[in-house]
Amino acid sequence: MDSVLDDGDSLHLVEKIHAERSDAHVIILSDSGNPTHVARAHAWGASDFLSKEINRKQLISAITQVVLGQAPTSVGLMRDISDKLSRQRNDDQTGLPALTSRAAQVLRHLGYGLNNREVGRCLEISVETVKEHVQNLLRDRTQAVVWAVKKGMV
Repeated sequence: MDSVLDDGDSLHLVEKIHAERSDAHVIILSDSGNPTHVARAHAWGASDFLSKEINRKQLISAITQVVLGQAPTSVGLMRDISDKLSRQRNDDQTGLPALTSRAAQVLRHLGYGLNNREVGRCLEISVETVKEHVQNLLRDRTQAVVWAVKKGMV
């Protein structure tokens, strides 16, 4: 699927596809390597995010891996983002309080520009739970994201 369709953002189409067929595999093709777009594709359930500049052999390999249920490909942009989003880091040596693993995951997702709904979808938690994590940590979404960037979580 192209990352930009005539009628707008393809990521909402990924959601619709998964609503009708939860076992569907969707690969996004894009001219952009914007980490926010990749993170949003991950949140909406895309299986991989590939540059339109990959060659035919790499594309066939990526499709095969996705159909077999394997992790995002090494040629795709999703693997790095997925690894960063799932990484659990509580090792705070700055004197700031250590985060729970879930709070760290929420902040990492926010740092990539995902909205509360997308974070909740990706982590399989409610939007209200996402809001609670942000409020409990730093009272403010912008402050939370700045903190996550400074900590190297994003």
